[in-house]
Amino acid sequence: MPVLAVSTGLGVIPFLAVAAATEPFGPSLAAASPQTWLNLIALGVLPTGVAVIWYFMLVSKLGATRASCVSYLVPVFGLVQSSVLLREHLSPGLLLGGLASLAGVALAQYQGKPEVDKEALSA
Repeated sequence: MPVLAVSTGLGVIPFLAVAAATEPFGPSLAAASPQTWLNLIALGVLPTGVAVIWYFMLVSKLGATRASCVSYLVPVFGLVQSSVLLREHLSPGLLLGGLASLAGVALAQYQGKPEVDKEALSA
């Protein structure tokens, strides 16, 4: 299946199921300001929509196991963005945790040297 179709289905179908199961929210939607709508669209398209599409592209190219390692990078990017955008102070413990996350991803992705078949070389 195309990546865009899968990621769209995984976003739209659960939304419709939850919307149908909750109380009517029509009055809330009608009362929402244009700024609220812009924020909802930006949150739906950028961090959610683009991320899901990129993730499924990785799955199609690398396989699910290797692509799942990118989920460990979310806290690292959160720390970087909070420092840059919100000017939050990063303590040594947070930096150490970020480095540990990066090291874990690097170890998980490490393929090592391929083993040499000694019997094939001697033949």
